[in-house]
Amino acid sequence: MNNDNQKPNQPEGAPQDPHGPTHGEYIDESGFAHGVPQSSRSASTRVQLVAVAVVAVILLGVVVITKSNAQTNSKPKTANALNPTEMIVTQAAAEAVELNTAPVTVEPGAHTIHTNGVVHFSPYSTINVSPRLVGRIQAVFVKVGDHVTAGEPLANLLSSDAAIAVDTAKDADQQLKLTTVTLATARKQFVAGTPEVTAAEAARISAHENTLYTKRMLALTREQNGIGGFTDKPLTDAQSAAKQVETQLAQDLKDLQLDQNACDRTSKLFGYGVAAKADVEVAEDALGKQKDAVANDREQLRIVKVTLEREQKAFSTKLYANQAVRQAQTTYEQAVIQERAAATALTMVKAALLHDLKQAEHDYQAALADDKAAHNVLGAYDNPAPDGVIVIRSPASGVITTRNINPGQMVDQTGETPWQMMTVVNSGLVYVDAQIYEKDMVGIKIGEHVAITSEALPPHFSAKGIIDFVSPSLDPATHALSVRAEIQNPSGLLKDGMFVSTVVDLGGSSPFPSTPVVPLEAVVHDGNDDFVFVVQGKGKYDRRQVTLGEQRGESNVAITKGLTGKETIVTHGALYLGAGGTAAD
Repeated sequence: MNNDNQKPNQPEGAPQDPHGPTHGEYIDESGFAHGVPQSSRSASTRVQLVAVAVVAVILLGVVVITKSNAQTNSKPKTANALNPTEMIVTQAAAEAVELNTAPVTVEPGAHTIHTNGVVHFSPYSTINVSPRLVGRIQAVFVKVGDHVTAGEPLANLLSSDAAIAVDTAKDADQQLKLTTVTLATARKQFVAGTPEVTAAEAARISAHENTLYTKRMLALTREQNGIGGFTDKPLTDAQSAAKQVETQLAQDLKDLQLDQNACDRTSKLFGYGVAAKADVEVAEDALGKQKDAVANDREQLRIVKVTLEREQKAFSTKLYANQAVRQAQTTYEQAVIQERAAATALTMVKAALLHDLKQAEHDYQAALADDKAAHNVLGAYDNPAPDGVIVIRSPASGVITTRNINPGQMVDQTGETPWQMMTVVNSGLVYVDAQIYEKDMVGIKIGEHVAITSEALPPHFSAKGIIDFVSPSLDPATHALSVRAEIQNPSGLLKDGMFVSTVVDLGGSSPFPSTPVVPLEAVVHDGNDDFVFVVQGKGKYDRRQVTLGEQRGESNVAITKGLTGKETIVTHGALYLGAGGTAAD
């Protein structure tokens, strides 16, 4: 008998499944090669589906077609022993379950990246109010959440340091006034002079007149002694000295020649190995000394010749006058010296005045600097009252986010790391920190536009910004890339720590490859796995495992693995084909 026309029997002793056979164990009357699919649906739902399928098949006269050979050992048949994921469905069965197919749609790579972010106040807009003060808080005018403007009073503090600063500023003002008067006096004295300057000026004039007088007397004495009175002794002495030096030079030249010959002879003997090295050195030393002696004689001869020439000129021009001329010359020279001394004394007196003027100017500049520093301290204390009460003001406009002081509290901010009295944050500018996973990192760069939304905000609220920071490394725990966007927050609705939905706009050209997209209805879930049914031919369907990507719109989903985009798949009725079989490679 032809086994192809027989219905396979359930093996004897096989366990009975109240919901029908599964995973392609045998062909039943429904016309499906693998029986009723198992899914995450409840048992009652599967029973209802089986019943509907059976009734439909009976009414339409389903003819089951299998591709496996009949088994002679009474075991259940599979649709295809070589491909257990392949399903064979008759035309009648496909029409009964309204089985529809369509080619897989391939969409271009994503132009946006969806992720989550956290709102943070910008650290560059966060100002900690921590003046280095010591004192007692008298009053506090703000609380956490208050909006303040730049310069608005935040608190009053009574400080002894501030009172001391007020007194110091007063003393600095008085010292500045005193040095101003001293400087004015020094300038007047420097211009008009003092009694000491007058006396020094008179002494200089007297010395100058005496110099002129002695000069005239010297001229008169020379005129009276214009003839005679000279001596030739200096000339004779110079001639005798020149003769002696010439004689000595001649003798030293002879000795030099002898030393030169001795040195040459000793060097030759040393070359023959007769003389010792020490003998050569002694000879060379003697030669050197004799050369020095000759050089010295020649220098002495040059000097005495110069002297002789000078004495000859002096003799011929009658340079040497008698004693009266020399005395007049000496007197004149002393007068010149006295005039120079008087001029120096005058200069020193004026220099003393200049020194006093410079000292007065220095004292004035020092007092001016001290006064400025004292008033800078008062400015730092915001110009406290004479009793030392300081008004602590807001350094910028923003929102008070922390407050750590209360009236009556003692504070000491002189420590190396002062604690914060208050924190003022400009909430008009916030940061959104988001995590971008590795698969999306290729499209992220500084300057990309970002839009954020949140269900906690009013409907249709959206804020936009630009990425201004991309982390150079991944988070070691999540392997995600941290990015930060700067968002304008004029309404103040974005709060520190708020979770928001973040969309990064990658611009006109997507860096991601094209992706197959299928309807959500085409995907069958089986445990932790997802499958679609690929059309292999008329009535033939292959159950293929896929990996889902991001959802596209409300009814489609991207497939990141398992499809190439060239397939035709079941788009409606995939649930009725079941989730049996094994995962495709």
